[in-house]
Amino acid sequence: MFSTTVIYTVFLVFSETFFTTASSELTVSRELRIQENFLVSWIVNNDTIIFNVSTEAKPGEYVGIGVSYNGAMKGADIGIAKIFPGGIISFEDRYGIDKVSPILDKSQDWHLLSSNFRKESTVSFQVSRLLNTGDSAQDVEITEDTLRLIWATGKFETDTGKLHYHENGTRGVIPINFLDPDMDTPSHEELSNMFDLWNPKRKTHLSRNETTYICSFFKSPDIPKRHVIGFGLEVNPIENLRHVHHLDLYRCSAPSGTSPTEFFAPFVGNDYDCSYSPVQFPFENCLQFEFTWSEGGGITLFPENMGLPLQPNEYYMTQTHYDNPHERDDIVLETGFNIYLTSNLRPIEVGQLYVGFMTSKSYALTVPPNSTNFTVSSHCSSPCTSNLPPEGINTFSVMLHSHNSGRRMQLRQFRSGTELPPLAKDDYYDFNYQNNRRLRETRKIMPGDHLTVECVYDTVWKGGKSVLGGRSARDEMCIAFLLYWPRIENVNLCGSYHDQEQVLNFMGVEKVYQYQGEVDATIIEPSHLAGLKYSHVVENLMNWSLPVRERYQKFAQYGEQHAFCHPTVGLNESMAKTAYPKIILTRESRAGWNIGATGIIVMSIILQMCL
Repeated sequence: MFSTTVIYTVFLVFSETFFTTASSELTVSRELRIQENFLVSWIVNNDTIIFNVSTEAKPGEYVGIGVSYNGAMKGADIGIAKIFPGGIISFEDRYGIDKVSPILDKSQDWHLLSSNFRKESTVSFQVSRLLNTGDSAQDVEITEDTLRLIWATGKFETDTGKLHYHENGTRGVIPINFLDPDMDTPSHEELSNMFDLWNPKRKTHLSRNETTYICSFFKSPDIPKRHVIGFGLEVNPIENLRHVHHLDLYRCSAPSGTSPTEFFAPFVGNDYDCSYSPVQFPFENCLQFEFTWSEGGGITLFPENMGLPLQPNEYYMTQTHYDNPHERDDIVLETGFNIYLTSNLRPIEVGQLYVGFMTSKSYALTVPPNSTNFTVSSHCSSPCTSNLPPEGINTFSVMLHSHNSGRRMQLRQFRSGTELPPLAKDDYYDFNYQNNRRLRETRKIMPGDHLTVECVYDTVWKGGKSVLGGRSARDEMCIAFLLYWPRIENVNLCGSYHDQEQVLNFMGVEKVYQYQGEVDATIIEPSHLAGLKYSHVVENLMNWSLPVRERYQKFAQYGEQHAFCHPTVGLNESMAKTAYPKIILTRESRAGWNIGATGIIVMSIILQMCL
């Protein structure tokens, strides 16, 4: 019935989103126009979700909607509305077993509340089900994770009820967070009429490289101070959107005693390969991370009383990740930000905090070939967060970010020996659907808190290849981007990475050479491996027996790491070490991750004692 082919025509953009807590009363109202004549809306009241569906269908046809963990038919929880002669509508709870007609669920947990059929072939119906029906065998629990809304229309035999396979163009898969509220985000056109617009963008002819990072320099408008109230991506032509993986904005600062105009003006209007440029450009002077858009994201708006400061005649750098998997040489596109500005300055100023792995330390993040549920951690340590103001900062939005091998992610928070509920968690992470998700409740990060990003990877899809940390979508990252208030200047990047020498030694490698920006290093020593690529050793010469895998997994998740904290001075990166904190008290926020909450906590404490 349903297939994984995506028919992705979504007219409403959802970017203002949240995570719930156990104590919160859950109320959600959402609407999604799948196609011009196909509207799905839903309301959540505590433990129940009610779907309203309206589309065109005639007697002898069916309309199906469902929930899937990964967009596939197999394992999907599906509701089918059948329209019989006379406009009579029946509804069935079905279960996907493969690319065949879904079978009737033994427990009918979708309930038809109302239905209507009009002669002009418009059908509407309302159905309800519990978020957690208790039928784990044939239903999908609706949680805060990224799930997939699947839909299809087709014909059925009115005498037997047998469903026919849907035709092309009559089914689709849409990644969605069902429990995120509809913040009624206006369109770009509407926002442009409501606010001033700054549109830093550049036209680029892509090289045939699979992955390209382009750094471009811009000068802010020569107008009095404004507040950024939101941002979105602009790509022309729109069909080339698939080649843009992410776009970041950095604020630049000239060296002390240097005129910003004299220092940055020669670079404005020019583009540079961020990693391989033969021309020197001031990348190191543009490290104040302001905000990011990533694949599948929409327009991000800040709360109505908050804005990000934009001063006149400041200098900024954008970093654009272009993806060209087929290595074409005919792709020309214009890419940039739509940045919405207001002259009515808001009372609260926001900032962004990067938490996670330093990807430039490429092979420090190594995931062995044919790995499943392989967990990597990165820590924002207490010495770094100690630089936060005494009252802390208030996080209102989180984006979790990894690449094609990422399967699950979460951002954990520890305070004074106690683990708090995760700041963010997604057990069904979707690389193609990354948003700045608004938290349901603002979360406080206090001085001395310890944050840990955990990423769970699967490399089986690479057919015996390993995965290294790097820029390509086929390499990996492990990052959380937090939007918060009040804005501070002394902590912008916070994270950790494994000692590269320890990783090399584990693989039997002593010394390597990396060309500027190169991910896969060339081995120099030992002599019998000289000239080989590091990945070749990991994939072909390592004996990944179960004991070796377990030992490396323990190192990758629990081993001591180098901490970094930017731009704060005083935390000596070469000396600072970090790992999981000792836990005295925990909350039940770890269910279903690896060996469970208790096991991980006990293991963390034991490892801390042994490291």
